[in-house]
This record gives sequence, structure tokens and C-alpha cells, in this order.
Amino acid sequence: MKKFKVFVNIDDEEKFLREMAEKGYVLKKYSYFGFYHFEQAKPQTLNYRVDYRMFGIGGKAEFLNYVAMFEDAAC
Repeated sequence: MKKFKVFVNIDDEEKFLREMAEKGYVLKKYSYFGFYHFEQAKPQTLNYRVDYRMFGIGGKAEFLNYVAMFEDAAC
């Protein structure tokens, strides 16, 4: 399922994503300009955190370091 929605407040966006998961739609992908792509799943409680981060020159290496930080924290 695809939904179009625009948020000004990140808290409202996180709440929307959590409510969708509770209805059985888990975020699969976000496309720019407010298109959310959901995959049907069993209803569940998920906590989403929105982080709009831009990676400058050397973006791929910066991104991989950023992802590694969260992977390390999850252990």
C-alpha cells in the first residue's frame, strides 16, 4: 500500500507510523515528497524514530559509519 502524507512535526510522523503498524501496515520504504510504502503484516507495536540526515562529501562512508553506530548500540 502507498500513502501520501506530509508532516511538519516529526512526533506526528512517528505517531502515524506507529498507528499504521498497529493496524498491520509496516513501513517498507519512504520516497521523497511524502510517499510512504507499507507492507501488510500482523498488527504489532513498533516504535519509529525519524531522522532526516544529509551526508555530504564522502557520503557513503559517512552513512556506513552512521549505520554501524546503531548496529553496535543494538548489541
